[in-house]
Amino acid sequence: MTAEAPTVQPLAAENFAIGDILVSSGGWEQTNIRFYQVVAITPKTALIRAIASRVTATVGWAHQMNLPIPDAFVGGPFRRKVTSTGVDLCVLPTSFEVAVPWDGSAMMSTHYA
Repeated sequence: MTAEAPTVQPLAAENFAIGDILVSSGGWEQTNIRFYQVVAITPKTALIRAIASRVTATVGWAHQMNLPIPDAFVGGPFRRKVTSTGVDLCVLPTSFEVAVPWDGSAMMSTHYA
């Protein structure tokens, strides 16, 4: 009896569409929220641009809910390889960020005074 070779599903940028919003969340002793918008795709990469966000509510001391502003670009585009977190497809905008597809809900950020 021979073992069946595992099937590998290649990750492809076609899983993103132009206009899709990606979000990253993280920080040290605070939570930074960054939004990105897909502006072009290739079979293995996504061209993304950072976009502005707006505060929709303050929910406690130094806690705010944020939503992206589509097409409100901040800076130029950059290309990133599409990879996976093990659960979601993602891109790595910087060496310390993982941006995943945004689910449409407001994202909580925290900050110091």
